[in-house]
Order: sequence, then C-alpha cells, then structure tokens
Amino acid sequence: GITTAGDVLVYAGTDIEMTSAAVTAANNLMYQSTNGDILLAELTATNTVALESGGDVLDNNGGLSGNITAMHLSLNTLGSIGAPQPGGIESVNDNAIDTDVDVLSALSGTGIYIQNADALTIAAIPSLTVNVDVSCIGSNGTSTSVGLAGNHAALSDVTSGSAIKLVTIAGSLTVSDGLDGDGL
Repeated sequence: GITTAGDVLVYAGTDIEMTSAAVTAANNLMYQSTNGDILLAELTATNTVALESGGDVLDNNGGLSGNITAMHLSLNTLGSIGAPQPGGIESVNDNAIDTDVDVLSALSGTGIYIQNADALTIAAIPSLTVNVDVSCIGSNGTSTSVGLAGNHAALSDVTSGSAIKLVTIAGSLTVSDGLDGDGL
C-alpha cells in the first residue's frame, strides 16, 4: 500500500487496477486514467478523492468492503461508476462503489451505482489541483526531481446518461443545488 502525509497523484494512459493494497493520503488523492478503467480496492483521504476515467470506475474488492473514504468525492467518467446488481434491484449491491463520504458529485456516461455508509449530500465540489514531486533515478545513478500536476475540474450534481442508484446505509440523502443554479 501507499501512505503519505501529503497528496497522491496516480496517472495512467490505460487501466489503473488496485488489488488488495490500500492508498492513504493525509490531504487529497487523485486518480486519472485517460483511456482505461479504474478498478478500486481502498482509497482514503482526509479531504478530497477525485477520480477521472476514460472508461469505467469499478469495485475491485467485492461486497461491502469500503472503496473510498473521504470528506469529498468527485467522480467523472465516460463509462459507468459501479455496476448494477445482477438479477434485481436489491438494496445491497455488491457491484456498487462502497463509500464513506460526506459530499458527492459525479458525472457518468452510462450509470452510477454508489452505496454510502452514512448521510450523504449531493453538492458542488470545487476544482482540485494536486502537485507532487517525483525523484527519478537515471541509468547513471543520478537523481532528478520532476514536478507533476493533476487537475480535476469543478463538478456539481450527480448526472448520468443512464441509471443512477444512490443508497445510504445509515443516514439521510440531501440534494443541494449545483453550480448551474437551476434549483436542483
């Protein structure tokens, strides 16, 4: 796993697949997969988790094991966020993204399936920039420091081109007006 007192930025041109390892950031955590899926195990941040995918964002640890714990969660994907439960509309969905977050914003092309442990508010989440410094070791043994930045645009509401299923296991669901000012 990865644990840091700062931010975490993971960027890939294809899939990002987590198995059982956990990633914990003391501030913000950002995953960006431009042309692939993000397969989640466990992500924890004290502030914001921001995920962007050119494919799907899916539960890769099964069942009700937590996928994301944070104050704010912003998800933006061309595909699906989670997946429906095969065979029905049961209240428990093993394929949903399992969260414990206070505030959610999500944009999906093909469906959103999220189960949150406690009360959940749908509201705007401001843009996020994560800066990290990486030390690269060359073939000659010299070290070079490289700065990397990930940017995640502001997002509000929960919007999908298909089904949306949000479940709060224990607590209320509050929907506030997003950035568009349309009262919903």
